[in-house]
Amino acid sequence: TYEIAKNAKVIVHEGRERKDGKLADLQPRMRVRLNLDDAKKVVQSIETFAREADRPRESAVLLRGMVSDIDVAKNKITFTSPRRGEPDLTETYDLAKGVKVYTRTGRTTKEAKLADVQPKIYVVAKLDDAKKIVQTIEISISTTRFGMVSEITADSITLVVPRRGEAQQEGTKYTLGKSVKVQYRTPGGGNGREVSKITACKIGDVAEKAIVNLQLDDTLMTVEVIELQLPMMQGSVQSIDAKKFTLLLRPGRGDDIQFDISKDAKIMVDGKAGNLDGIAVGAEVHVILAPDRSRVLYLQTPLPKGREE
Repeated sequence: TYEIAKNAKVIVHEGRERKDGKLADLQPRMRVRLNLDDAKKVVQSIETFAREADRPRESAVLLRGMVSDIDVAKNKITFTSPRRGEPDLTETYDLAKGVKVYTRTGRTTKEAKLADVQPKIYVVAKLDDAKKIVQTIEISISTTRFGMVSEITADSITLVVPRRGEAQQEGTKYTLGKSVKVQYRTPGGGNGREVSKITACKIGDVAEKAIVNLQLDDTLMTVEVIELQLPMMQGSVQSIDAKKFTLLLRPGRGDDIQFDISKDAKIMVDGKAGNLDGIAVGAEVHVILAPDRSRVLYLQTPLPKGREE
């Protein structure tokens, strides 16, 4: 509990707007920020923040889903929208006579044509107040690409999407940006509260057959970020040396493999942060390796659910 100065100011934030308020505007459970005096006993000013539910909303409704059918002649469009725990919802709407179509690629938005709206693409549609007529359609074009590296040079990378049981298709070639970043990501922890750790690496760490995520620029031609998907393995511990940071692992198939363990490797035991002394010989472990497969960056025991053999 704090005292309130006689001339304390009340400031109300509504989105990006801010205006003067009164003490009478303050209500229980309202989110506020207090600015105290140097002694931290008397409130000099109070800032309030409107909850999302209290903010004025546009009358139009946004609909997100996949176009399952479009009939320009009849001015009709049908969307399929996923619903959690229930069958997908399919609904048909009228198209406004002057319906506007846009494409959004990253931060770039351009006008498009109704002919660009095809079945099996995902869109955001803006409806009228009656929720019957589509007024605008926005086509979101992803700026990320996922696949396997088939070739990499000093200035380009070629990506293929491997499909089981099919011959390898011709890859797509992208230009590497002058300041392209290369990185990989390791898990933060087993409780889900720790964020994953991102580590920068070099273009030389990107080898053929590596699985990567590419972040492209808005032209979809130049690579800004390459994120390596780290190799993983599971097996039983044959020996482990906490002083030398070494691990001998017996995978489900093949011969035993010797690994170095990174000194800053994340060790998870029974869902909590642990250390190498807590890993016993014979324990079943899940490991995430460095891009060159020489070092262990993450070790977890017991095996994550769903990964047990």
